Amino acid sequence: MTITDGTRTMNLEEFKNFLKKFDANKDNRISKEELQDIIRSNGKWFSGWKSKRALSHADANRDGFIDDKEMINLVEFAKKQLNLTVKFDANKDNRISKEELQDIIRSNGKWFSGWKSKRALRHADANRDGFIDDKEMINLVEFAKKQLNLTVVAN
Repeated sequence: MTITDGTRTMNLEEFKNFLKKFDANKDNRISKEELQDIIRSNGKWFSGWKSKRALSHADANRDGFIDDKEMINLVEFAKKQLNLTVKFDANKDNRISKEELQDIIRSNGKWFSGWKSKRALRHADANRDGFIDDKEMINLVEFAKKQLNLTVVAN
């Protein structure tokens, strides 16, 4: 998964490492105040309001922090609310692997991403090389529409 805000591009691990720079107390969780610092550092306004919204969206267990397990929720929020773009060909090899597919499914809020990505790959991977390439993308789109209730839109 690649995350870009128009000025820089990061994969999910790089995004997590970027956030860790703002983890002031080094507890491996991001608080509302730390989120405010992140938003402010990116030149965005209304950091208090945006951090509160981000936390309420990403904090699945409602403990007031975003931990590693909830990071994908923060990515999803950032994608929708902060105009970040998420791209899924993380290694830029022009194919989608099972792991990249899992990230796609997880970022859309779906459960059982491992199982669903395995099913999707089995359905879409016509040549059985373990990847979905450009020629097989239509198979993936059909699977996503029928089985995952996702709509794929070209941008």
